[in-house]
Amino acid sequence: MHTLDRRNFLKGALATGVIGAAGVLGGCAAGEQGKAAGDNQATAAGQADNAALAYDIAETKEVDVVVVGSGNAGMAAAVEAAELGATTLLLEKEAILGGNGNHTYGPSGFDTKYSRAAGVTYDYREAVVEDQRMFNYIPNIRYYIDMAEASSDNIDWAAEHGVPISSVVDNYKGGNPTMHYWGEDGGTIDPVHGRVGSGTVYIAGMQATAESLGVEILTNTPAVDIVMDGADVVGVIAQDSKGSYIQINAKAVMLGTGGICGNPDLMAKVGRADDVVSPYTFSPGTTGDGYTFSMKAGAFDTIGSLGFIEQPAFAEMGLAEQKAREQNLDSSYSPNRNDEHPVWNILKMGKCLWVNELGERFADESAAKPEGGIAGWATAAIMSQQKSFAIIDKAITDMLGQDCMDLMLSANEHNTKFQADTLEGLAKAMDIDYATLQATVDRYNEMCAAGEDIDFGKYAEGLVPIGEGPYFATQLGVTPLCSIGGVRVNRQMQAADVNWNPIKGLYVIGVDSFPFYTQMYYFQLPGSAVAYELHSGLVAARHAAENLL
Repeated sequence: MHTLDRRNFLKGALATGVIGAAGVLGGCAAGEQGKAAGDNQATAAGQADNAALAYDIAETKEVDVVVVGSGNAGMAAAVEAAELGATTLLLEKEAILGGNGNHTYGPSGFDTKYSRAAGVTYDYREAVVEDQRMFNYIPNIRYYIDMAEASSDNIDWAAEHGVPISSVVDNYKGGNPTMHYWGEDGGTIDPVHGRVGSGTVYIAGMQATAESLGVEILTNTPAVDIVMDGADVVGVIAQDSKGSYIQINAKAVMLGTGGICGNPDLMAKVGRADDVVSPYTFSPGTTGDGYTFSMKAGAFDTIGSLGFIEQPAFAEMGLAEQKAREQNLDSSYSPNRNDEHPVWNILKMGKCLWVNELGERFADESAAKPEGGIAGWATAAIMSQQKSFAIIDKAITDMLGQDCMDLMLSANEHNTKFQADTLEGLAKAMDIDYATLQATVDRYNEMCAAGEDIDFGKYAEGLVPIGEGPYFATQLGVTPLCSIGGVRVNRQMQAADVNWNPIKGLYVIGVDSFPFYTQMYYFQLPGSAVAYELHSGLVAARHAAENLL
């Protein structure tokens, strides 16, 4: 047992707050559903008891807490655990720290000193009402309330632990005004790339604080297995950069591995295996380790309601669009403006015509509010079709310019881009019925002329008719940046089985759990993913310190 410098303070909070709200740890066995999930759970616990026997262990370490993954959640957990007196080891599979966290901007916050100073007010209860209805009351909204009520203290905690916080509080790209940015200036504003660098500010600040507190940090050292004692998780097996195996025995294992987007098999399991789905994710290290280890331990599998932080994309065009941005083909580009880079503007603002493999229109092409956009709506519409295409005419291609068009037409390995002088020629190239396509264009143009989309409700400014050729069409894809969810946790961030029994010693934090969105990330509350990552890391560390050390 370690002496915890803040134990007396925390005991008061734990007695009435979120950390003590849903029970205490026990040696409960995994439920039957948990045993059936994943890797033949009927025998998984017994196999895991002897996990070390399957490896040639070169070194054994004894710690109180091992954190797997150094993103926003993992960093917060490691720093807080160490400050509470726990000997703490942080594992990162990649060469640099941060993972997905390097690509984030900052957390949601409610009634913070920063929002008050900026004169920004927003009651999180409005978001509670919105989210319940948006997600059909499926998520347990108490998790959301826990995070929201702690958000001001959590942002202050980050500031007190080496992370500068911007005085800017805004609505990010048109959502609600909850966004707080890492970095004193809210990140660097670049005219081409937009707001960049904020996430690295957080990771750097957390790293410095973790090192000052004595956290042992190992990079290029992935966890490859968990170690169990019966139904309890008691450590992990890691592999260092030389290929040697390390057994790390711990009283608490905290998994914050960033989701599954880097794992093709798991992505296929959730219906995102198509070649035209852009193979891009924030971090290539997000190969589903947290999910896989949790299933082995008997946690309840929630991958069926997995959500994504994602956006629509032209198939095969991720690299082309990135090159366009890097070449500064449009110096007005900024992700903080609605008149963004024209390539992205076509998709986000819906100034094009979408048709499916039959040549029929199937959705509001903006699939979002014109003032900001909820990218998950657009991606859901795209994923609902066998194939979907965006069509633009000469007026739009002239606006884009030849340089952009050359990039858009390049990299056509999967034959997803088409150009023709006539609609009939375009239909033939796309292998869809010309009569159906012509009827769709005629119907769409009629509504554009009338200024009202009575079929799908696209906002009036997005109703741009399809005029003269030549015409360009591209198959639509989806860029999944980060998955959210997959593992059931209780409000203390303990992995839980089908009967909600906590798995002793195992915490799942960050987007590996993320329990209050399903199917998609709700961009109308900007920064909520980061807010949950920060919150879950702190809650897990405090609960472990109070109950396991």
